Amino acid sequence: MISSLLEKKKRVINLDRIIVQDLNNNETLITDSTAVKQATIQHFQNVANSQHHEIDDTNEEWLKWKDQYAPLDIIDSSIYDKIMDPPSLSEWYSTLHSLPHHKATGTSGISNEMLQHIGPRSLHYLWLLICFCLKLNDIPQQWREAYVYPIPKPKEWKYNLANTRPIILLETARKALVKILTQRLMTIFVDNHILKGLNFAGLPHQSTFEPLRLLDNILNDVKENNKELYIFSQDMSKAYDRVNIHMLQKAMNRLKLPLPFIQFISNLFTNRYNRIFTAHGTTDAYKVLVGIDQGEVISPLLWCIYYDPLLSKLQSCAEQNLTGYELSHTWRPDVTKSNTNTESCNIPLSAFMDDSHWITDSTPKLVFTLNITTSFNKLNDVQTNNDKAVLLATKSPENGEPIKLELDTTTIEIQPLKPKESTRILGVWLTTGKSNQHVYRQLKAEVKQCCDLLSSKIVTDKQLLYIYNAVIIPRLEFRCQLVFLTESQCDALQAPFRTLFKHKLHMPKTTPNAILMNNLIYKFQDLYQRQIQEKFTSLTCLLHDSSIVGVSTHIRILKLQAKWHLPQSPLTDWPI
Repeated sequence: MISSLLEKKKRVINLDRIIVQDLNNNETLITDSTAVKQATIQHFQNVANSQHHEIDDTNEEWLKWKDQYAPLDIIDSSIYDKIMDPPSLSEWYSTLHSLPHHKATGTSGISNEMLQHIGPRSLHYLWLLICFCLKLNDIPQQWREAYVYPIPKPKEWKYNLANTRPIILLETARKALVKILTQRLMTIFVDNHILKGLNFAGLPHQSTFEPLRLLDNILNDVKENNKELYIFSQDMSKAYDRVNIHMLQKAMNRLKLPLPFIQFISNLFTNRYNRIFTAHGTTDAYKVLVGIDQGEVISPLLWCIYYDPLLSKLQSCAEQNLTGYELSHTWRPDVTKSNTNTESCNIPLSAFMDDSHWITDSTPKLVFTLNITTSFNKLNDVQTNNDKAVLLATKSPENGEPIKLELDTTTIEIQPLKPKESTRILGVWLTTGKSNQHVYRQLKAEVKQCCDLLSSKIVTDKQLLYIYNAVIIPRLEFRCQLVFLTESQCDALQAPFRTLFKHKLHMPKTTPNAILMNNLIYKFQDLYQRQIQEKFTSLTCLLHDSSIVGVSTHIRILKLQAKWHLPQSPLTDWPI
């Protein structure tokens, strides 16, 4: 219903023809079924333009990173003692029944619902198979076979496979087995604080909340104190598809993961074969040359492990003030004495999966950071496109020319965004300017678009109410989570939809809004009140956060206290 009313069409690909390019970049449209299948295989097999390969000990980049990949002394390897233990029958039964419903099946056609309804005898034999897999650190060859279902990217695909992304359909029993290991590994990582890099993904209870609040604390400090800041958002291409299993092994060894687990992961992502759905039927099986499956449960966590050496290296450099942005505050706890206290943190980056943002307070530090990331990317076959990078900067050349960053191996020329321009980070638009008008304009356009679509639809009051409360309000709330809208701004945003609602119900325009907001009648949610609730909940979470996000928030509160010359924390007493 919602998709129909808001005209959200389900975009699919009819892979009955494709456009291919020859060596001279001449395009040819292929319609022959055999040729389409062969060209599709050729594309998906080589799209990463890489293969699993060993790193030579004399490799120049490896010599730079060898020490960073050494096993960490702070980790006690005994924490992993039970990670490869066979699951109990009750644990296996619980895992099966936690699998989601209505998911696509792998090559066998066995669904999650089938596994959840098999008899006790079949359940027992399947459990024995799982136990043997963990004992042998391997999986059946049939579980290494998968289907690929291409879906379109946000732009139209225009018969070009480069405008598609693959969805991997894996065997359900395999995913259940890997889910057990993933949950065990997540628990160990969380309990022992294993991953040190500022990657706010891959583990339970992590979301875009933390990296967005961290960036918000930095931007507010910059705006309040007119400090210099550079946030370099790097575009990464095909992150999972280019993971080199041999470098992943080194990254897992760095965290002292046991050899049987490393062997199991290596067997899971090697000797794999995929077949692709096309309009002419499935293609022949082809060997997957590199990468980890995007549809695998453990892949996000493995990416965090793979990327952690770089993030930890940058944090170590930030502690030496070689990179990063320093957020600090110094104060005198007793005004009658000269003693001072200082609380500070140096933030070199913010990452969420492969969405990375390098943060510095000067261009030399930014060059230093980019030299490190370039070296790591070269070693690990990580592909970035500097032409698509975005730079948020508070200081730019007076003549309006691009900033030139002279790296060891290349030169990057990039035009920083103007203070009135914004960039999208994790779904939220950020800017170095002090005004929140860019967000307000986006929210206004969002509401107008919805109202324009619904104005010509035949809808009931209940349908309109549901779309408003369950679709529009959450959208607005997410977009404005880092700004505070005044009550008049919120009222102006809601006014078009209230007018539409009254029009659809043939109510006079003068009908009091209180009728719509009344809990006993329509119970329209008020954006301003929802905003206050969300801000209060967010602040509570930040105050109880012991990570760098919580520390930066505490420094921001101390600065607010000093700015207004308050004798106590503004959380305790706000006299204004």
